[in-house]
Amino acid sequence: MILAIWIGVDGLAAIAGAQVQPPRRKRRVMISPKKEPKDEERVTKVNVGKSLRGIARRASRQNKNKKADFVFVIERGERMAAAIVDMKTQLDNVLNVFDESGVDYRIAPVWFQNQVNPKFEGSQFRNDLRAIQTGFHAQFQDNQSNGYGLEAIMWGVRELDFRSDAGKHMIVVTNSPLQTEWDVPNAKQRLVNQIIERCVQDDVHINVIGVNEAAQLQLAEKTGGKWYAVDEYQQVRTTPSYLDKRIQRIGGIFELIGEHFVETVKSPSDIAFVFDSSFSMEPNTDEICTGVDRLVAILDESGLDYRFGLIRFWARVGGGESSIVVTKPPLDAEQVKKIFRLPKEGDEHLLDAIVEGVPKLETPENRQLVLIIVTNEPTSRRRKGGYTPGRAIAVCRQLNAMVYVIGGVTSMSSETDYFQRRVAEATMAEHFIMPGARIADERW
Repeated sequence: MILAIWIGVDGLAAIAGAQVQPPRRKRRVMISPKKEPKDEERVTKVNVGKSLRGIARRASRQNKNKKADFVFVIERGERMAAAIVDMKTQLDNVLNVFDESGVDYRIAPVWFQNQVNPKFEGSQFRNDLRAIQTGFHAQFQDNQSNGYGLEAIMWGVRELDFRSDAGKHMIVVTNSPLQTEWDVPNAKQRLVNQIIERCVQDDVHINVIGVNEAAQLQLAEKTGGKWYAVDEYQQVRTTPSYLDKRIQRIGGIFELIGEHFVETVKSPSDIAFVFDSSFSMEPNTDEICTGVDRLVAILDESGLDYRFGLIRFWARVGGGESSIVVTKPPLDAEQVKKIFRLPKEGDEHLLDAIVEGVPKLETPENRQLVLIIVTNEPTSRRRKGGYTPGRAIAVCRQLNAMVYVIGGVTSMSSETDYFQRRVAEATMAEHFIMPGARIADERW
């Protein structure tokens, strides 16, 4: 089984081929093997202070300007009493982290309630600790409905006056699934996507001290934040629970890409495969071709207007020059698979293929450019004159491309190696590890 591990903005991503006993699932949510208590028996046990101090230390390290704006989005309710008391008592220690590192900080509180009708209140940034702490004395309210926390988060992102040169951080604290009052199909996921898009645009990082549900995990993962368990009954996070078991099969990953694509993109599109044609890809060719068939089935069923293109790349062994062959749309699926099956050769330099190959597709302005990178290797570049990940991401952004990645085992400790995850996040697409991808020992 391929196990993907992602840990925050300064962690690492790794794949380990091992047989792991999967945790139990309850309504698609991963839970702890511990016995789950009934609601009336549940007592929230938290160490919010420790989580907050971890967030503060990371924020102080990451911001070069020594400025940080923090938004606390906190659920009120009887079951949140222990967490709120812990936050109140630990806030002094958290701010000490900033004082010791010389960070100029500001804090804005946003509170939301567990009520049938959405209710939240917030105020602009302050650096007066006493004024901030007054909100912790508010009357706790509670009932059986879930709080509409997504509206509170969106309000904070849109309405608060973040400083342009400060690190921007949001800390969501809740022991309930996040909900929305928006009454449209797939409303919750659509609002989560909008929040993520706005946060990526404004460079706001969401940290969550909460429950193990898809919305909270996605908000943290895709904005460069981190998720923390709010109580002992939350499974310690390894693989995010919103990921489908299909990530264990190449064909399944193509299905996931297709489903995300038809949900996200409504305009006519040019879908270009950026295909690694090096020696190591030969064993994966048949499964990749099967994946293309599954992708086509989903796209055809949706009725979307799409065309295929292809960028095939390889390089001389040992960091040598790249070969890049660009085939503009329109191609059909059979033509794509035929090119995939061509003989493989040499190594690969993905950054060359992006920077030099993608502009040659010459995508018309009235069509959305979508790239699907297909490789089983970490990102590499030429030894002389190689492009940087930043240059490659800039090319994708300039062309307004969405970039899906089926890629190699990557390490966040290497700027170049981390490109595959970064480009997917930066363009609001998805990143996957190719099943069976080789772990290159020299990169760890």
